Amino acid sequence: MNGIQSATTVPTDVDSYNVTLALADLLLFHQEISSMWLCNVRPRVRDHDIYNNWCCIARTVGIILIPPELKTALIHQLHAQGAATMVAHSQPTILVQGRPSVSAGALVDALEAIDCAAVRMQIYGTKLPVANILNRRFSSLSLDVDSSNNTWDLGFNLDCASIPLFKPVHNGNKKIRSFQVYGPAGRSFGTVQMTLEFEGQEYSVKIYQRWLHAFKALSEKQWYADPLSNKTSQDRLKSLENRVNKLKQLPHHLLTGARLEVSVQAPSLQAAVERISNTPLLTLDEWLLPTHRDIQQGSFQLQRHDITVEEVFAQFDKKLELAKNLPGLRRRHANKPKSEVKQMLVDLASFLGWNPGWRKPTAADKTRAWFIVRRAPLPRLSENSMTVCLTYMEDPARLKRLFKTVQPYLRCPNCEDDTARFNPNWTDAQDRIRCNNCRHDILVGQWAELFGIVVNEFKLQLPNEFAP
Repeated sequence: MNGIQSATTVPTDVDSYNVTLALADLLLFHQEISSMWLCNVRPRVRDHDIYNNWCCIARTVGIILIPPELKTALIHQLHAQGAATMVAHSQPTILVQGRPSVSAGALVDALEAIDCAAVRMQIYGTKLPVANILNRRFSSLSLDVDSSNNTWDLGFNLDCASIPLFKPVHNGNKKIRSFQVYGPAGRSFGTVQMTLEFEGQEYSVKIYQRWLHAFKALSEKQWYADPLSNKTSQDRLKSLENRVNKLKQLPHHLLTGARLEVSVQAPSLQAAVERISNTPLLTLDEWLLPTHRDIQQGSFQLQRHDITVEEVFAQFDKKLELAKNLPGLRRRHANKPKSEVKQMLVDLASFLGWNPGWRKPTAADKTRAWFIVRRAPLPRLSENSMTVCLTYMEDPARLKRLFKTVQPYLRCPNCEDDTARFNPNWTDAQDRIRCNNCRHDILVGQWAELFGIVVNEFKLQLPNEFAP
């Protein structure tokens, strides 16, 4: 990615926005006869704090909210207008149970009847060109509502042939949140979110990989909680495998590059565009080599690390094979998944660029993790040891039978834990034994030497079938 040398960068698209609208303006976004699903859940959308307790009433191109005290009156009015039977939701911020629908015109009529002067509309994930929205939707909005709390997320795409990752240069800045992705290949880099005051105005800035757009586009919804059963864990693992196979079929340019978004509070889209265009906040070079005082003194400088699409796929394929062999996945479907399985699913999602946010992915520099497999060093013989040698044994089936004899005496040379034991971990692809404590593996090519050391150390008598 070539650095953008200009002092300012103009936003090219609108990712999301939260606006207060007069009732008549709702029909600029919806045809009068179009259907609206009444809300039975409240989606998580970032908006001004004063709207956190507002009631979510309908959802189409966006989410429509009203003051909570109007909830009951709206349901009664919709019934009076002949709407289907609906039951109020127990949560004050959600309108109904079930999934009833009404037309946009009927909803506007009901809101007018209960003296609702304005609504809050939240629209997210659009990424529509700024010019399109200005010309088609916001050129004729009513000026009779309070627009001071309107917020806008404006973005700019950064093109390159790799996947750029970022993290703060200075640790300890509480106004920067860093989310590491792509596991060891990412080297603790990932996406960043920052909140800062720039020339007296508060802004939120987010820099992330465009790969994430492709990842989310291949699934209807993401996970926002740990699995509750082992069956769900297996389904999620299969889902990730299917998704990476689809990602491999996408054009390369959809998986590379980054996106920079700035959020600002402004009464109109035009005002937001002008305000951001007069700053360098959408200029990547300003974050890597700051020149403005507010960014320098606030310790907002970032550093960058690039990886390739091929590296991401190679790492995921390798870790996926290890994940499939976790003992916890072979338990009964109804059993609750072990913590290791939950962590594995979060890590695999992180290897594909998505940090779920509720459970931290394993740190890239961690030396012990479910996905770390090392060739453990062999223990040394003591001076009084005999010199029985079993290197003539090369048949894996024969070595597996011998393993049952020496298993109680094996100790892990890596973790040196007296309570650790080796368990069989062989598959059609590879034979190995694994420490149940640190999970380090010893491959079949080392078994004969290791078993010989154990036989010598403990002076074990072997059955005749293991004679040369």
